Amino acid sequence: MQAGFPWINYVTIQFMHHLVCKNMHIVEFGAGGSSIFFLKRGTKLTSIEHDKKWIENVRKKVPKKLQNNWSYHLIKPSNEITQIPTPESYLAPLDKLSDSSIDLFLIDGRHRVESIKKAINKIKPGGYLILDNSDRPQYLKSFELLANWSLHQTSSITNSSPNVTPAAIWKKPSLV
Repeated sequence: MQAGFPWINYVTIQFMHHLVCKNMHIVEFGAGGSSIFFLKRGTKLTSIEHDKKWIENVRKKVPKKLQNNWSYHLIKPSNEITQIPTPESYLAPLDKLSDSSIDLFLIDGRHRVESIKKAINKIKPGGYLILDNSDRPQYLKSFELLANWSLHQTSSITNSSPNVTPAAIWKKPSLV
């Protein structure tokens, strides 16, 4: 997080480096280096996080001058043992967003398939959805849900691990 880089593969970071620009509205599930990455580019950022210590750490790293463009939602866990909130509470902040108002969703948090289902209508035509760790079997449904969107799959090392990790980048069809 120190460098303000997302913990996602380098190919996807490069893609976002060329895509993300001032005044875009971005939603991320899982705050961190990506939060700083987006805010430094002048975006309006909404972050959804479930870990109180982590979001406080991120908040301290975000320069004060960038915090006005950032709204973050700490979603408390419903289960103290697993520390994971229910999908309903985790996704509740999306209810406040208008349909077709988001340029990019970065999904790297909890309840990823449910997050995608809820995000589909919130993304602008021509907007993007990125799923980190897209090779995990529990995320296969994502490919079915977004079957009519254009897909670019990436795979490379990350700044947080020496392992090669994949990500999927979908582009929502534009209105005809």
